[in-house]
Amino acid sequence: MRDALALTDVSYMQRFSFPEDKGLDFLDSLCAGNVAKVRFGRMLHTFIADENGHLLADCYVANNDEQFVLLAETIVDAAAFKDLLLSRGAADAGMVDLSESHALLSVDGYKAWAVVKGLFGADVLGLPYLSVERYDFQGEPLALFRAGKTSSSAITSWRRHRRRRRCSMHAWLLPPRTAAACAGRDPQRLRLEGRFFNIFAEGAAVRDPLVLGLQWMIDFGKAEFLGSKAIFAHRAATLSHKIIGICTESGAKNLSRARPSIADPHR
Repeated sequence: MRDALALTDVSYMQRFSFPEDKGLDFLDSLCAGNVAKVRFGRMLHTFIADENGHLLADCYVANNDEQFVLLAETIVDAAAFKDLLLSRGAADAGMVDLSESHALLSVDGYKAWAVVKGLFGADVLGLPYLSVERYDFQGEPLALFRAGKTSSSAITSWRRHRRRRRCSMHAWLLPPRTAAACAGRDPQRLRLEGRFFNIFAEGAAVRDPLVLGLQWMIDFGKAEFLGSKAIFAHRAATLSHKIIGICTESGAKNLSRARPSIADPHR
């Protein structure tokens, strides 16, 4: 990634679409951020908590041409997360599960945007961070999300029901274009360098969005969202601790075994 670019299959992310008229209220009642303020072609980076205010998912909500798209990295399995959405009324909100019909690829690294420019033209270079745009790839619709967490990356989504389409996308992105295929979790190491929150590391270990400093993901002006009562009560009681770093244990092989370091904010 530091020398060229990397191609990662991020189809482990949960992905759902909702019609704009029904999905707006549903997603706004679910997410900590203000979905109603997301303009067309833009995305919201926020989180979903449980009733106790504990983190469940780090997610993006995209306003994409009369529909909302939810992309979520979750610390619960896909079935449990989908059950949560259905229990909150996702079926009535017109939810469509995209996991079987659409794949997600992340292009990261020094030359990531050169590749995207080659695919879709120079206008993609003007896309701001947290934006979504529709394009065609060999006659098939594709969505480009500028929402990566390795400082220089893009996420693409396209229908994968035709194997020929899937193979042609991989062939275009991989050598001779100086690209390497990455395992799904490899780019997460670079989140530390970009100072992006990692739901699978400190998120899973701590789960408290306030202690993790995720207040910027929350719209405190909203009357209610999933877990808001617990989060607002905790905030009103005044925080006594905040996560400032990660201390790795001796012999730890990955961040999922890391121990959070908690500091007294009054020092």
